[in-house]
Amino acid sequence: MDDPELDAMSKCTEVLKDLDNEAKVRILEYLVKRFKLAPVQQQSFQQYAYEQPNQPPAKPLLGNEMDDSAARSTFSKTYPAIKDVVAKDLPKSEPEWLLIYCYYASEFGEKEFKREDIINQYQQSRRWSNQKVKNLSYNLTSVIKRDWIKSINDTDFIILNDGRKYAEEILSGNSVKRPRKTTGTKKDKKDAVPEDES
Repeated sequence: MDDPELDAMSKCTEVLKDLDNEAKVRILEYLVKRFKLAPVQQQSFQQYAYEQPNQPPAKPLLGNEMDDSAARSTFSKTYPAIKDVVAKDLPKSEPEWLLIYCYYASEFGEKEFKREDIINQYQQSRRWSNQKVKNLSYNLTSVIKRDWIKSINDTDFIILNDGRKYAEEILSGNSVKRPRKTTGTKKDKKDAVPEDES
């Protein structure tokens, strides 16, 4: 007689076994959220991924004490603050900056986000300008064409797998894009095509 629970565990183990710890964490946290399960312990899956050997276990948590905001707070601690991303100048092109803003607006790929959320990230990082207002639609299209994000309706977007992976590369200081050199006269700059570059 088949045991559905054992069968599910076996399938999950098979699918997860070859993934790195960070990917396993994201998948498990998604499933907990998706099925509205109350965590059994205060330790998040994220902590399990980076827990050092011989570390004492976290205090058990009862019921629904850990809400979504606490889980998001724990998860976001693994990423630099947006002001630190700016200070380190980690993205090397405007589409890369836009991807990072989308990544932060989506709470690191965990939820949908809107154009206003992206604008809010620009403003928080103090990189918002009239030129970026003009180029936002163009650069958004560029990021969509790269399969980093996807429109799910007229107002909402989600981060795609390639976008999540590349955002994490950028945040690790591994952008493959070289910063664009600014050359030419003021007139050339004024008439320049929007800030996207391949």
